[in-house]
Amino acid sequence: MPVGRKKSRQPSAQPTSDYESDTAANFTDTAPILPPPPVRSNEELNLLVLRRWQPHVTSILTIAPFAVLYLFSAESQGWEKCEVQGSLFVCVLRNGGYKLVILNRKGLENWEFELRSEEAIQVTEEYVIVQKEDQDGEVQIYGIWIFEE
Repeated sequence: MPVGRKKSRQPSAQPTSDYESDTAANFTDTAPILPPPPVRSNEELNLLVLRRWQPHVTSILTIAPFAVLYLFSAESQGWEKCEVQGSLFVCVLRNGGYKLVILNRKGLENWEFELRSEEAIQVTEEYVIVQKEDQDGEVQIYGIWIFEE
């Protein structure tokens, strides 16, 4: 009976490394160089963002950094907090009118109100109060609480 030979294993080849070619910098050398973004003021950036949502806005009159929207409840005779809060913008429209816009930080739905007359808005110590028709044609009374520093 022949003596069996044991097969010897060949050692696996270890990959050789050239440190310079393995660095991340080597991979970015061939990437195209992008120009720096244009320098824009905060006013320009705010106007660009607003125009995405409201293309008829021509300029911003004033900004409140933080506002919260409340809805007046006839049943409880009190204010109920809505799921809308964020920066409040008073904007000028192309047609010469004005619009209030709250860019909502709590959800995807922004709030807007086109100001058609002085009677539609009332300023109190606590709220800016506006009357707005909802989708069903019912008049809703909103209070906008504005944070003051």
